[in-house]
Amino acid sequence: MRISNLLAFFLILATTVSTKLVDNLLAANGTINSSAAWNRINTDFILTLASNIENAVLNKTDVGISNVATPDSTNLQHSSNYSLATDTQIQSAVVLTANRSNSVNYYRSGNSIYGITDKYTGEQILLNKAFTLDDGAPITEDDVDNVIYFKVENEYFRRDFDIINIKSFGVKGDGSDESAILNTVFNKGYPSYFIPKGLYRSTGITIINQSNFNITAEEGAVFKNIDGNSGESLVFSKCSNFKLTGLQLIGTGQYGVGLLSKGILISNSQNFTIENCKVSNCSLRGIEANFSSNGTINKNKIDSCQHGIRWWGGDAAKDTSYGVKNITIKDNNVKNVNGGGIWGSCGYDVNVMNNIVENSGDVGIDYEHTSKGNIRNNRIKNAANGGISFFFNSSNIVASGNTILKTNSRGLKYGIWFTGKPAGGLKHQNITLTKNLINGETVHGFIGVYADLGVLRYAKINSNVIKVNNAAVMRFIDAEKVDIIANKCYKVSGSDGIRIEGASGCKIINNTIETGLDNARSVSDATGGIILFERNARFKAQKNTLSNNRVKGFYVSIYDQCWISHESFNKILNNKVDGLIYRNSGSAGKYKGVVKGNRSILNPLKKIKIAPAPQR
Repeated sequence: MRISNLLAFFLILATTVSTKLVDNLLAANGTINSSAAWNRINTDFILTLASNIENAVLNKTDVGISNVATPDSTNLQHSSNYSLATDTQIQSAVVLTANRSNSVNYYRSGNSIYGITDKYTGEQILLNKAFTLDDGAPITEDDVDNVIYFKVENEYFRRDFDIINIKSFGVKGDGSDESAILNTVFNKGYPSYFIPKGLYRSTGITIINQSNFNITAEEGAVFKNIDGNSGESLVFSKCSNFKLTGLQLIGTGQYGVGLLSKGILISNSQNFTIENCKVSNCSLRGIEANFSSNGTINKNKIDSCQHGIRWWGGDAAKDTSYGVKNITIKDNNVKNVNGGGIWGSCGYDVNVMNNIVENSGDVGIDYEHTSKGNIRNNRIKNAANGGISFFFNSSNIVASGNTILKTNSRGLKYGIWFTGKPAGGLKHQNITLTKNLINGETVHGFIGVYADLGVLRYAKINSNVIKVNNAAVMRFIDAEKVDIIANKCYKVSGSDGIRIEGASGCKIINNTIETGLDNARSVSDATGGIILFERNARFKAQKNTLSNNRVKGFYVSIYDQCWISHESFNKILNNKVDGLIYRNSGSAGKYKGVVKGNRSILNPLKKIKIAPAPQR
C-alpha cells in the first residue's frame, strides 16, 4: 500500500511540473519562442503531453523544429480555423497537436508539408518536395510564386492539386477591371484552373501557346467585358488539348448593335472542348473555331449575339482549301441571333447534331464550302432565310432527322436552301436530305426545299415530311441528277408541288404529293403536282424519271412542259393521280417521252394518258 501511494504521488508531481513547464514556454499568443527552453524539453515528452496543448504554434527558426520527429499524419486533425498571414511564413508555421479536434496542424513529414491554409480561399493544401517544373525544367527562384511553387529552408516544394482556384493568385472577381492578372494567371501553364462564382471584368483575355489544361467555372462565374471594349472577350490562340467548362460570358452589344465584342474565339488551336458555357450580348459571334481542328463545342447556350456558333477556315466565296477540320457542334441552344445560328466556311468533317436554334435573322444552320459532315437531329425554328442552307459548293453532307419550323413571315422563307455558287465555281454535290420534318404550313409562300439556279448536282432527297402553304414543296432550278424518293409532301393550298426547272437526270419516285386546295381550273405553265419545266435551250429538263408517285388534289397532276425542243425523253410511269397529265401542245410527233401505267386514284382501273395541254 505504501509503495502504490508513493508511485501515485510521483506521477501527480511529474504531471504538474510538466504541465507548468509547457505553460511557461507558451507566450501570450500561444507561440513557443525560446529555443533554449525548447532544447531542455525531450521531444517524446512534448508529444506525450500534446493533448494538453491547444493550438500551440512552434516557430521552426527559434526551436529547430526540423529535428522533431513528427507523429503519423493519420493521428493529426486538420482544421481551417487558423491561417497564415502571408505565404512566405509557411516555413515558420508548424503545429504539434495529437488527436485533438478543432485544432490546426502545420507540420512536415518526410518530403511533404501538411496543413497549410490558402490565405485567399481558405483551402487546406499539401506541399510536396519538388525538383522540376511540370514541363521537366529545373525549379529556380524565379518560379517561386507562393501559390504553386514554394521555397522552404532552401528546398523547393510544389502544391499538390488537381485543380487550382484562380483566386489563389489574388484574383478578386468583384467586378473591377482585372485584365492584367487574369491574362497572367491563365498563361502560367498549369494543368487545371477553377473559377469560383464572381464577376470577372476585363478588356479581353488571351491564352496563348498553352497545352494540356482545363478551365472549370462554378455556376455564377461570369466574365464580362469592360464597357467600351470592342476586342476579343476570351481567346485561345495556338493552344492544344484543352477544355473550358461552365463559364458565363457577357459581351457589350447584341444583334449587331454596339461594339464588336466577340465572345469565345479558338484560333489556330487543336484538340479542344468548349462545354456548358453561356454567351450573350456579343455583337459579333458567341463561339468561333478559327483555323482550328479536332474540337467539340457542346451543351452551350448562346443568346442575343450577331452570330451563334461559327467555324471559319477561309472565305468560301474565294478560298478553295479547308482551314477548319474535324469539328463537332452538338447539344447547344442558340437563340435570338441577328445572323446565322450555327454556320461556317471552309470546313472539313464538320458535324452539327442535336442543337436547338431559334429566331435567327438569316440562316439556322449553314454550311459554306464545307465538305464531309452530318447535320443531324437539330431543331430549327424561325430562321428568316433558311432553316438549313448550303453556300458555295459544299459536298458530302448528310442532313437527317432535323425538324425545321417556320411560324413567322420574316425573310426569304426556305426550309432547306441551296445557293451561292461562286462565278466559275463548283456546285454543291453529294448532299443527302433524309427523314427531316419541314413545316411552314402557317406561312404564306414558304418553300420546303429550294435550289437556286445551277448550284446543285448529285443529291438525294428521301423520306422527308414537308408541309407548306401556297408555295412549292420543292423547287430545283438547273440542277443535275437529284433523286427525290419516298417523301411526303403536303400543301394547305396552292398549285405547285415538286418543280423541276431546267433539271435533267432526276428521279422522282414513290412520293406522296397532296394539296388541300388548288384554285387552278385551267392549264398553267407554272402549276401542277409535279412540273418538268424546260427553262431554255441549254437547260431542257430531260431524261427525268417520274414513277410510283401519288399526286392528289391538283388540277394538273403532272405536267411535262417541253416547250422549246419538245423532245423531253422523260419517263412518267405507274403514278396514281386524280388530275390530268399533260405535255406541251407543240410536242406532237416530237415528244419522245415514255408515259404508261398511270392510273386514277378514284378509279384504279382507269388509265390516265398524257395529253397535249390546250392552248391558252
